[in-house]
Amino acid sequence: SAWGCQRIELYELTTRVNLKMNVNLDIDQSIDMAIETDVAAEFGSKVAGTMPQYMEVIFYNVDDDKLVYSFVISAEGGEVSVAPGHYNVVAYSYGTESTQVDYLSDRGKAEAFTTDITKSMQGLFKAAVANAKGTSTKGDTRGYEDDPIVYEPDHLYTANEYDVSIPSFEGRDESVELHTTASSILDVYSLEVIGVTGLENIQKVEAFITGQIRSNYFGMEERSTDPATLYIDDFRMDSANGRLYSVFGTFGKLPG
Repeated sequence: SAWGCQRIELYELTTRVNLKMNVNLDIDQSIDMAIETDVAAEFGSKVAGTMPQYMEVIFYNVDDDKLVYSFVISAEGGEVSVAPGHYNVVAYSYGTESTQVDYLSDRGKAEAFTTDITKSMQGLFKAAVANAKGTSTKGDTRGYEDDPIVYEPDHLYTANEYDVSIPSFEGRDESVELHTTASSILDVYSLEVIGVTGLENIQKVEAFITGQIRSNYFGMEERSTDPATLYIDDFRMDSANGRLYSVFGTFGKLPG
């Protein structure tokens, strides 16, 4: 009979890592105009945030920031197994409605963003801007009508730990604990329009907020420098006082 051999990769011993997650729900609210507590309560999770169910935790090689391990765990934490070594560790809340993430294989490119709105809504905005510029005497030439128009982001909770050392216990049944806190990467602002007449005849209000930041490179804890316009449509109407009001989340405002 014939004999053969097969090359089998050696498996490196792993260490159990007990991840202790803490999600900080205290949103840093940058409220431009005072908004009453009962009004803020109307917008629920936009202002107060929502405890996520799951977090994705990614271990990156500390030398080149390439993805080595990826795990989905409870937002309270969980146990994973990784090889001994040094890692940069990034965690983010898993499964938001409008905020998307991509490019996770490289820590420097891991990005949170929202998608562009429909072409018809973009046309509506550009027509309104063109009309406003046509009647303006200020010579406004900023050109923000050419910026991407994107949906408002949901809160994304992220955590970063740098140069985490995972020891080898050389076969002993021991584990290492890693504690981290995840916080939202959004700013929250209020938006109020006063002196509006005929609110009782309005069925829907939509707004475009210019001068915002397109995305967030949460793996590096850096905001994008790309401009964008936010589309929001969650408004409340106070007919008695001729007031429209809302709150919105953003990855940040462009400088100036």
